[in-house]
Amino acid sequence: EIGVRLVGSEMCIRDRVCFICYVVYPTTNTRPEIVGSDIWAQLMRFLYSMDAADNLFPSIHCLVSWLCYIGIRGNKKVPQWIRTTFCICAIAVFISTLTTKQHVIYDVVAGVALVEVTYRVSKLIVKKAVKKGKSNTEEA
Repeated sequence: EIGVRLVGSEMCIRDRVCFICYVVYPTTNTRPEIVGSDIWAQLMRFLYSMDAADNLFPSIHCLVSWLCYIGIRGNKKVPQWIRTTFCICAIAVFISTLTTKQHVIYDVVAGVALVEVTYRVSKLIVKKAVKKGKSNTEEA
């Protein structure tokens, strides 16, 4: 239950910060024209048609990928090879958003920084709520 509270708290804080960023500082990206008719060109056109080039800062692609990693980063119950794999996959998402021109480096850095901060703040909030809940239970 603590994990659910932690993720729920993190999502509430993060989504509000993202919303404010998207309203106050809307960003867009000019993507290159895709030429050719091979499978890769068709896939890029499909990707661009599904994912609009707006509301880019911070990158939700990157922050969600990083959240998946930091959720298990310090957990010794999860084997090291799995933690390493999650980290590599998150970094691969960062690289793919840059190479497909979905984001620029600032979007990636902001996404990672935002989720690091909101995750830590959420841990403090949940820890305090759990502590308060235990003291209320003991009083009853």
